[in-house]
Amino acid sequence: MFIIKIMTVYKIKWKSFIADLYVPERQGTKIVVLLPGLPKSSNVEKLIENFLRSGCIVLYPNFSGSFDSGGFFDGQQCLNNVGEFIKWAKRPSVKEIYFGKKIRFNSKNQIILAGISFGALAALKRYNGDVKKILLLSPVMLLRQDEIKKITSFNFKAKIDSLVSLLRKAFPYTYRIKSYKDFKIFLNGHKDDQSQESIRKRLAALKIPTLIIHGKKDTSVPWDISVALKKTVKNNNIAWRFLDVGHSISSYDQNTLNIISEFIKN
Repeated sequence: MFIIKIMTVYKIKWKSFIADLYVPERQGTKIVVLLPGLPKSSNVEKLIENFLRSGCIVLYPNFSGSFDSGGFFDGQQCLNNVGEFIKWAKRPSVKEIYFGKKIRFNSKNQIILAGISFGALAALKRYNGDVKKILLLSPVMLLRQDEIKKITSFNFKAKIDSLVSLLRKAFPYTYRIKSYKDFKIFLNGHKDDQSQESIRKRLAALKIPTLIIHGKKDTSVPWDISVALKKTVKNNNIAWRFLDVGHSISSYDQNTLNIISEFIKN
């Protein structure tokens, strides 16, 4: 346990999952379940502090088979993990690993499900009725290669090949992947539920306030994809924001953070 400015950070465990839990000095009635990107970003401090200043607790978990969570890392398994993380946030209390300190949650806590990049896709596909709001940041919204080619000239396949190579060479212990071939197939969208139509239907069915932020300077996931989806999705619960930022959360400026704060507070 250690203190950083306006928060206390705990390392917690539930089942085989490990997470960082950020608790503000003044708690409100909201808990943000923040799903990481791939690889998990280490530059999310200002985003987390932004949540904390709004009185939100932040649960920042590791997917199965990543970092110190147990099991193996798999695309479909990550989607399944989301439901477990939401259950975790609903528990009345959690225990800090090192000293066994019990941290109690407000029984009236509202859960906000937030996802970064790959985590945004997982959030969209696996949220449930226990979630009050959804926040999708720099989202990977579309994975089918043939559909991407119709929208943008961006070489998404090369990006995925590079990502899988990075995970294999640089993070073999951080991401314990059973089959790199199967994982690449998952990322390339060769499954029916990863089509543009599937994602469009999921967006259209959202019945809770949703904020989608995609950067115009995103060089990892072109914002053209989100623009194309916005044109076909008719849902007043979704607020789309296309801003002058990049893919990384570290590129988010104060205006972007203010938009997120307003969404959290209202």
